[in-house]
Amino acid sequence: MTRPEQRRSPPQPSVYPPRLSPEDQQRAARPQPPRTRPPAGQRPPPESGPHERRSVFPWFFLAVQVLFLILVIAAALAADHGTAEAVSRQVARACLNGAWRGLFTSQRACLEHFHVALPAGQDLDPGLGPGLVAIAWVVADACLGLGYGLCRLTRSRR
Repeated sequence: MTRPEQRRSPPQPSVYPPRLSPEDQQRAARPQPPRTRPPAGQRPPPESGPHERRSVFPWFFLAVQVLFLILVIAAALAADHGTAEAVSRQVARACLNGAWRGLFTSQRACLEHFHVALPAGQDLDPGLGPGLVAIAWVVADACLGLGYGLCRLTRSRR
């Protein structure tokens, strides 16, 4: 038979306080400012000092908003409603010099089609550019918001 293992008891704390070095004694003798805790649910104010953390995201988000606003305005102003001369030039480019072959049965059919289709398409065009920019704006804001939320979530868990 083997012997039962002997269990060691944990060391007993000393009755005497630990000895402090002279520097530690001076440090302990200095008056300490009272430590107050912030109310429940609130964070303590950030430490001011050389490594004060500044939030860059609001300024970046504002810059993105200004950029998209400029793009929407530029797209709305760039939408050409088409003058009669511009329509005539496009019709001539599409239907003259045999460019109509393969699409239409005759040059007359090409001219009739383009004189109807081009003005109708130009009536639809002014809203497409700003609309597409607005959709991109919404998607970009959603991505920025999601990224900001994830960053805040991971930072609060540290």
